[in-house]
Amino acid sequence: MPVPGDVIAGKYAVEAVVGRGGMSVVYRATHLELDQRVAIKVLAAAALLLPEYVVRLKREARAVSHIRSEHVVRVHDIGELPGAGVPYLVMEYVSGLDLAALLARRGPLPIDIATECIMQACEALAEAHALGIVHRDLKPANLFLTQAVDGSPCVKVLDFGISRMAPRHGLTSLTDPGTVLGTPSYMAPERMEASDKVDARADIWSLGAILFELLVGKPPYTGESLPQLFLKIMRSRPPRASSLRRGLPPEIDTIIGRCLAVDPANRWQSVADLGWALAALDPARGREAAARITRVLERAASDLAATSFTGLPAVTVGDGAPRPRAVKKHVAAAVASTCVLGAAGIFGVTSSRHPSDAIAPSHEIVPVAPTVEPVRLAPEPTALAIPRATRPAMADDVAAVAPALAATASLPPPKPRPRIAVAPDAPIVSQPSDPSPEAIEPPLQEPNPPEEPD
Repeated sequence: MPVPGDVIAGKYAVEAVVGRGGMSVVYRATHLELDQRVAIKVLAAAALLLPEYVVRLKREARAVSHIRSEHVVRVHDIGELPGAGVPYLVMEYVSGLDLAALLARRGPLPIDIATECIMQACEALAEAHALGIVHRDLKPANLFLTQAVDGSPCVKVLDFGISRMAPRHGLTSLTDPGTVLGTPSYMAPERMEASDKVDARADIWSLGAILFELLVGKPPYTGESLPQLFLKIMRSRPPRASSLRRGLPPEIDTIIGRCLAVDPANRWQSVADLGWALAALDPARGREAAARITRVLERAASDLAATSFTGLPAVTVGDGAPRPRAVKKHVAAAVASTCVLGAAGIFGVTSSRHPSDAIAPSHEIVPVAPTVEPVRLAPEPTALAIPRATRPAMADDVAAVAPALAATASLPPPKPRPRIAVAPDAPIVSQPSDPSPEAIEPPLQEPNPPEEPD
C-alpha cells in the first residue's frame, strides 16, 4: 500500500491517509504537474481477495464518469499500482464533512437545512437516474457537505461502488440474486429481498430514511438483526418525525411516509416529484431548486434519447413534475385524513401497510423514447429564483461548523507544491463504504479520520 512520500504513476504525490474502511483506503495527494490536490482511493488487501470488489471499483469510475453534476464527486483517473496490480481511483478532493459527521457534531438539523441537503442530492440523482444508474447505497455518510466555487453550500453524493447500471453502459449486474449489499437501515424493502428489479425508486426510499434521520437524529427503522429490521420495515408504518421532534410540520410526515412506502409504486416516482413535494414546504426558497431538479432529469433523458441507446429503460419525467400547488394539495389531503383517522393511528390509509400507500403515484417509470418532449413548467408568478449564494440558513450552518473543523485538524500545505492555497476548514473525506451484508447499522466513523504519518 502507498505511504506518504510515494509518487503514484509518476505524478500523484501521496501525503496522508484521510479515510479508511474495510475494503479501501483514501489518501490525500497532489498532482505534481497540475499542482492540484486529489483524493486517491485504493483497494485494501482484504478486498483484493474478492475479485468482485476490483470490478466494483472500476464500476464506480464508470458510473461517475457519466454524471456531470456538481453534486457528484468527480473521478479524474483510474489505474493500478505497479507490481502488485492494486487498482486505484483518482478523485476530486473536497473539504468539508459528510452528513453523518455533521449529525454527530450538532445533532438533528433545522428543517430548511435538511430539506436543502436532500434536494441537492436529488439534483445529482436526477442525472444518474436518467442515465439508468441507481446508487443503491445512499446514507448520511455518502452525502458530503462542502462549498461550491461561489462559496455556497454544496452537497455531493459519494461512493457509487455498488450502483446498478443499465446495460447501455456495457455492465451487467455483479450481484447474485441472493446477495444483499448496502447499509440495511437505508435499504428499500426490495433491496433486502435481493430483487433484481431494483430501480430509481429504491434510492427514493433511502432519501426518505436519510431525511428522517437528519430531522430526528436516528434512522426510521433499526433492528438487532437483519431479519428483525426487515420485518419492521415490511410490517410497520413509518414513524412520524413530527411526533419525535416539536416544531416539524405534519406535511413532512406525509412526504417521508410516501418515500418509505413498501410498494415502489406508491412512492414518489422520481426525484423531481420528491423535490416538488419538499418545495411546497417553503415555496419561496424551494421552487427554483425543484424546477432545477426537473430540468436536470428532463435534459439528461433528452440527451440519452439522442444517442444510439434509445429504447432502453430509464427514468424520465412523464407529463411534467407536479407543481407546488398540486403537491401541497396532496399533502394537505393526507394530513386531513390524519385528523379524521387519528384515533386509529392511520393517516391516509385504506388497506395498505404504510400511510403513504394511499396516495396515488403521479408518474410512471417509462421507456425513453427516441425523442423526449421538453417538460413544460407551469408559470408561477410568485416564483422566486433564489441563487445558491443567497441561501442564508444553510450557508450559516456551514460557517457554524467551520470553527469546529479547524479546531479538530488543520490541513498542512502540500509538500511537493507549498504554494497551493489551503481551505480554512479541515478536509474530511468520507470513509469508503464497506457494503458488508452483516452490518445492520452503518459503521461508526470518526468525524475527522486521523492522518497516519507512516
